[in-house]
Amino acid sequence: MEQRFPTRFRSRCISGQKAWKQEPVWLKYLALPFAIVAAPFKAAIKEPEAGPELPKSQPLPLGAEAPRAEPPPPPKVDYETAMVDQLEQELDARNRANGVRTEPRVTNTPTLARPETAGPVGSDSIAQELAALQRAPQRAPAPSYTPPPTRKSEPTTAPAPPPVQSRASQPAEANGIVDRDSDGRIDQWIFRERGEISRVELDENSDGRPDRFIHYDLTTHQIARVEEDTNTDGASDSWTEYLDGRVARRRADGDYDGSIDTWTFYRAGIITRHEQDTTGNGFRDRVGYYSNGKITREEKDLDGDGRTDSTLYYDSLERISRREEDKDHDGRPDVISHYEAGRLSRKELIQNVSPPETASP
Repeated sequence: MEQRFPTRFRSRCISGQKAWKQEPVWLKYLALPFAIVAAPFKAAIKEPEAGPELPKSQPLPLGAEAPRAEPPPPPKVDYETAMVDQLEQELDARNRANGVRTEPRVTNTPTLARPETAGPVGSDSIAQELAALQRAPQRAPAPSYTPPPTRKSEPTTAPAPPPVQSRASQPAEANGIVDRDSDGRIDQWIFRERGEISRVELDENSDGRPDRFIHYDLTTHQIARVEEDTNTDGASDSWTEYLDGRVARRRADGDYDGSIDTWTFYRAGIITRHEQDTTGNGFRDRVGYYSNGKITREEKDLDGDGRTDSTLYYDSLERISRREEDKDHDGRPDVISHYEAGRLSRKELIQNVSPPETASP
């Protein structure tokens, strides 16, 4: 049965549990102009979008611990970059332990963990690799200095050079390593004693082994001695000594047989005399004299009897100007050759007459 009301009515469907409300028709026509005006504004308003669904938290059992959040993964770096950063960190720690000040390094590279499965046999740790870079290769000891027999015509005023310092008394590991040419390989090793630089070893030919050794005076901080391995066979073959920071003497093994065969002397850093053993018999058979760094005279002992057989004289341009030769080995020149601008111009033959022997009474 339907009931009617003058203005509004409500009805409820008991079976569907629905409710509705109906307004009078004249009210709709009266509100129509206002609805038309408000339609653009209602269309401009966007419905808010639904956000992500919130995670549903589940209650933990009694006595259980909450799970810990996992840390973010470390940045990916290549193996070589991580290895270099690790080496630098261990080198800084070693320098701090030795009292050496180093510049701080800022690195974002994570530390590489050593695999647990790697054993001590056949595995190279970071410390071993660092020690291998710092440790200079073993070299054969320098030959001891044995002065050769003195020529009869040469004065024995030149002092003998000091003995070569034993390598056993020097530190085994370097305090600093440098890559001078940035090729990824160490080519300079720095050694310190009492906080001062005592020795610097250089790899000049980039073969991984030092071939030039510079020794410093701990008091004056100047170069005291330089050893060189010119043929890169692992043994020094040149020794240069310094006085007040300038070259004083130099010894060398020119034929690389393990024996010194060249001696050079300097005064105030300028060469004054150069001696050679060209035959390898221990005698200095070739001696050159210099003035203001230029050669003026050269004496040769061709037969190794200790006496000069040939003397050459040079002009200001270091060109030969005269040659005197003793053919009969009596100590007096027999042939004199004259040169002009380095070319032979005249030759003199001298007949030496021996003085008559005095009859004995």
